[in-house]
Amino acid sequence: KAARERREILVEYAAGEVIRNQIPGTRELLTALFAPLTLGTRVLGVISIQSAAPHAYGDHERLIFRNICAYSAIALANASHYQLLSVSHKELVAAQEELERLANFDALTGLCNRRLLDRTAKAEIGGATRSGLPLYVLMIDIDHFKRVNDSYGHSAGDTALKTLGMLLVENLRPRDTVARYGGEEIVALLPETEEKTALAIAERLRQTVASQNIEHGGIHFGLTVSIGVSRWHASEPTIDAAFARADEALYLVKNCGRNAVMFSGDGNS
Repeated sequence: KAARERREILVEYAAGEVIRNQIPGTRELLTALFAPLTLGTRVLGVISIQSAAPHAYGDHERLIFRNICAYSAIALANASHYQLLSVSHKELVAAQEELERLANFDALTGLCNRRLLDRTAKAEIGGATRSGLPLYVLMIDIDHFKRVNDSYGHSAGDTALKTLGMLLVENLRPRDTVARYGGEEIVALLPETEEKTALAIAERLRQTVASQNIEHGGIHFGLTVSIGVSRWHASEPTIDAAFARADEALYLVKNCGRNAVMFSGDGNS
């Protein structure tokens, strides 16, 4: 009633009077005071105090009670606003994280996209420059990818790309970066890696992919990849020349029958 009518209500009972709303087993109450907690046009709740003494709340007590009601309403409103702000902040953070993910990762494979690859490559070049340790590039391309799309459909081609991305992530080191470079080409950056190790990693990846049986919609098919390998040189300001050499090596693999690894150290293969 206090909330509905938005007013303070004082209830006083006579000693021994039967109170129908009294909870059995609780202490007898002779005075009860109720008031709505309001802020502007909003009713946030109701606050009540009770006493076992008759006529417990005079003008002085009721003035204190009204001040308590006013402060309580403000506290409740602030808590409610804080909760809403907290929820809004969490939603904003989640939205920002999703935007960051969409901006930096390929939607199909979940691998880094070109934007993140370029940024990571700059950081890796900086690290290699400071440490003097080698940085290698793998350019990986699915053999006869068009044939997969033509034979089994583009959704099967998507499955092939996702499977390749998963295999590369699983078989490379946590420090390595794997990115979708474009179409069916995928690039891997191998920091702090010697030539022998880089070539061994590339060959292991090639064999792993070749042994994989891919299932899509009840159809099973296999894949092979061609891999070009190159090293970034300390005299080069960007990774672009290393990408170009890896791409040249990849082109040579394609011309020599595919499903192989080839290294290009200086652009001459």
